[in-house]
Amino acid sequence: MAIISRNKAVADLPGTVRNLDGFVAWLAWIFVHLMSLINIRNKLTTFLNWLQAYFTKDQPLRMIVKPGKAASHGE
Repeated sequence: MAIISRNKAVADLPGTVRNLDGFVAWLAWIFVHLMSLINIRNKLTTFLNWLQAYFTKDQPLRMIVKPGKAASHGE
């Protein structure tokens, strides 16, 4: 499972013929990640934080970028 952008994700589910994509995969990603948290307090806190970030469009940069040759300066 991977989130691509706002409301878009992909999911390659084992044991199924069909993979998920788009909004349905995005909802599945949210569900799986919330259910993996240990207690209800953590689940609720995380869900409310995600809900606030979703409606305020507060999305901090969460990308891992490997600099290439074009990114090196002075060489």
